[in-house]
Amino acid sequence: MFIIFGLRRKAHRLATIFALCASCQTPAAQVLLSVRTFFSLFFVPVLPLGIKYRTTCTMCGASTVVSAEYADRLMATASHQVETTVTDIQVGAAESPTA
Repeated sequence: MFIIFGLRRKAHRLATIFALCASCQTPAAQVLLSVRTFFSLFFVPVLPLGIKYRTTCTMCGASTVVSAEYADRLMATASHQVETTVTDIQVGAAESPTA
């Protein structure tokens, strides 16, 4: 009888933030990812082992591991950037003359 087991990682995109890259020092979009590691048995994820957060620069492709607290701050920043953009779009639409 064979038992097939191993580790599996699943990545989920949490947010995209416009910020300065730590590697290339260029202002570019930074993708915030959560990477969860699972123990798998017969290719089925059974037990979650941990979670890590990463930012990836869309300009140079560099990936940096960040803490959970910093990831929470980045999520708040992303939420604020979206709210500001939506408000700017709504104000611009209200100011444009309609014929």
